[in-house]
Amino acid sequence: INDGEVYRFVSKPWDNNELQTIVAEAVTIALELADTKTVPVELPQRMEAGVLVIAKNEEIFRVVRELIGELCPVVHAADVDAALGAMEKQEIAVLISDFEAGDEQLSAMLRLLKQENPQILTILITAASDSELVIELINQVQIFRFLNKPVNVGLLKRHMHAALQRYLT
Repeated sequence: INDGEVYRFVSKPWDNNELQTIVAEAVTIALELADTKTVPVELPQRMEAGVLVIAKNEEIFRVVRELIGELCPVVHAADVDAALGAMEKQEIAVLISDFEAGDEQLSAMLRLLKQENPQILTILITAASDSELVIELINQVQIFRFLNKPVNVGLLKRHMHAALQRYLT
């Protein structure tokens, strides 16, 4: 996920119609992006679009704010309602979520968010090491990166910068 940028995950045995639909979607996206710059853009000194951190406590928010510095706004939301409110006030490029397995409200919001705002890139941080959860998140939320706890701060910073560059591209 973090290196290959998996578009979808299809389990065996697969349904031929489902596989055809997924491949057709991937081809459509590839054709639409054919003229897009393939070289990552340089991050500017300051971006208007920000990073939204959805987490019950502020620990990840403080780390992200420290790592990003003055590059872009970093907003914290403790829950889904606060996240939706923050998104009304601030353009969001990257969403970082402290995800707990079984949080159906957050899962539903992330799925809806991706449908309504496909340009927003999602980085999930979780203690769950459930491959089925990861597969579901790839297929339904199209997560950009996935990090297990405890979080490697250097890796988080690289993933955030990669997401911001992708957003600008």
